[in-house]
Amino acid sequence: MAHCLGALDGKHVAIKKSTQTGTTYFNYKGFFFIVLMDLVNADYKFWSIQVGDCGSSSDGPIWNHCLLQQAIVSGVRSIQYQAPLAERALSRPFMCAALSSIPHVQAVTRGERVIKHSSRSIPLLAPSPLEKNVEKCKHRLPPALGVSLGTSRVLEAPFNSRPLHLVIDQCCQDQFLVPNIVHFVWFQLERLSFYHFLSILSAHKFLKPCLILIHGDVLPAGDYWGKLLDIVTNIVHVRSDPPLQVFGKNLSWIQHKSDIHRIEVLKEYGGIYLDTDVIVLRSFEFLRNYTYTMGMEGDVTFCNAIILAQKNATFLHQWYQSYKTYNPKEWAVHSGVKSFQLFKQFPDLIHVMNKTSFFTPSWGQKQLIYKDNYDWSGNIALHLYSVHKQPFKEETIETIKYLNTTLGSLARFVLFNEKKLYNLSSLHT
Repeated sequence: MAHCLGALDGKHVAIKKSTQTGTTYFNYKGFFFIVLMDLVNADYKFWSIQVGDCGSSSDGPIWNHCLLQQAIVSGVRSIQYQAPLAERALSRPFMCAALSSIPHVQAVTRGERVIKHSSRSIPLLAPSPLEKNVEKCKHRLPPALGVSLGTSRVLEAPFNSRPLHLVIDQCCQDQFLVPNIVHFVWFQLERLSFYHFLSILSAHKFLKPCLILIHGDVLPAGDYWGKLLDIVTNIVHVRSDPPLQVFGKNLSWIQHKSDIHRIEVLKEYGGIYLDTDVIVLRSFEFLRNYTYTMGMEGDVTFCNAIILAQKNATFLHQWYQSYKTYNPKEWAVHSGVKSFQLFKQFPDLIHVMNKTSFFTPSWGQKQLIYKDNYDWSGNIALHLYSVHKQPFKEETIETIKYLNTTLGSLARFVLFNEKKLYNLSSLHT
């Protein structure tokens, strides 16, 4: 079995009853025993041996105080927790084969889960207390109320469902106005690209959200979706169809449908909306006590690729009402221009971030992302504009290691916690 350290089990060894031990070593099998707890690999080599526990104990309690278990939990350096299955493959965890009576333990090293990828590792934060709360809450909710754990390993719920509101209300509340919930809209897409993977992973890593809600009519698919689910465990698929109209006018562009639905989502739940090609580079916590935040893209325009909003924020209602003048032939008018005009009309309803914070380089400066090296040290996030990236090719986890561009340094920062290029000579080793 690939990546199996060995078989873990307890063995009862019969002994003669010692004096003055009563039934301490007496087992239900009718004899007196001590227990041998060991981990042995396929070559009959013992990784760990613990002997001497009393026969009246079962495997579970013995494992819970076993020195091997304590070593795994504390993350001792001598234990290799993850490694690639093949050369330059994404890492997978090592495991032990054991009976269900032995509780599952996940290795934690210095407060981080570590996934090793070739010669470098991808450090990912261990679940926060909020995430652990969510795990407890969401599995208590009965499927009859509209929440279910689908075959894709992702919790699913309809938009505006009561159980999802219960999870958020009971598990995701803190002292800030804007809840730490990240929203993505996913309409009529199937394959999760590397850029989508990098975006969601960056949100997980730097925002540490209570939940990541993916709103859409289909779930993502593909290799990168599987890799993402191995790392991020607090994703919920919120089933929703693309809106067809706004104030009686047809929404012909899928981008316009997404524009409307992100407003609906933030009115319903509040939180942080991100386009699926936004790379988060730092925490947004300092923005979460403003009722509403957007960023400048041009001199007189906003970009709606990043929005922070309190539930039912007044600015959201004003913005939605502005769609009464929606013209399907116009591009980015209501998403960028009208929202900026509303800011001029109601400046107290919105906190505005400058262009460098979110949207530099802009969509007209894509070469700074995909071809050149831009100093993004002043960015809180960066929009890849991946829909408009032609003629630049899509990169992968492998190619970005040697990619001497802004995208390369961004990706290495998210995946490996550093901007440094890999040594090209390692391609031939």
